[in-house]
Amino acid sequence: MSKTLELPPVFSDGCIIRHGIETTVWGTAASDSTVRLKFDGHTITAQAPDGKFKTRLPAVPPGGPYDLAVSDGEEQVVIRDILAGEVWIAGGQSNMEWPLKTTKGYREHIAAADYPQIRFFNVQKLLYDGETEDNPNKFSRKSAWRQATSEHVGEFSAVGYHFARDLHIDLEMPIGIIECNLGGSSASAWTREDYLDSDSDVKSYLEDYRQAVEKLDMDQYNSAVKMMMAGMSGELMDMDPEIEMDQPFDFSNLPPELSGVIHRYNRSRLFSKTS
Repeated sequence: MSKTLELPPVFSDGCIIRHGIETTVWGTAASDSTVRLKFDGHTITAQAPDGKFKTRLPAVPPGGPYDLAVSDGEEQVVIRDILAGEVWIAGGQSNMEWPLKTTKGYREHIAAADYPQIRFFNVQKLLYDGETEDNPNKFSRKSAWRQATSEHVGEFSAVGYHFARDLHIDLEMPIGIIECNLGGSSASAWTREDYLDSDSDVKSYLEDYRQAVEKLDMDQYNSAVKMMMAGMSGELMDMDPEIEMDQPFDFSNLPPELSGVIHRYNRSRLFSKTS
């Protein structure tokens, strides 16, 4: 039996919400059901006439942990270990995406990381509309909140981690970082589609993106990306981030029949999206 009652992955065990303001919560539930949410001694109800609901949780002070129980009369979801504090989005290109484990001094920073009240949530990268259907294996594992401990911080955004650590020490409260970034993306990737569609000066960006996706061959695309990532991994393994991390990846060894695919792949990254 498939689940009907679901919340987006950003509302999951260990999540951090903003302190001092109401938190908007949404999800899916049984059609025409009444959804009941229990949080910090409060019970909130919301209707789901079309199988979707949206409501707000009451404001709470910094700290926790809190639990959130959501029920539609048929199913129940319980989210545990919720903290309230500051929440920031680490958005942008490769400078924001660059992981801590590939930066100078990473060994010391990773070894010293012990901040269970700093937590990161990495938004999955969606390069184009429909990729979840074309490439389901890529999205088989949902995003989750992870604590800033030595086990995890190497994969976190280096900029995001240093920012969160300093803020946590200064404010003495939980800090949540939502990583929503993609190296090589352009400003058009972070602009609303309806705006791109309505402005003649920038509409060409959206049209180019749609044409690139329409012509994309998934078999060639996956082969090209696999070969590219394998080559990059080999180069990175030979590098010491303490010495040098600025060497460009050499595409010259890729088979010529994949050059067009790589070109379209790179163009699609210009209009990439996150989900």
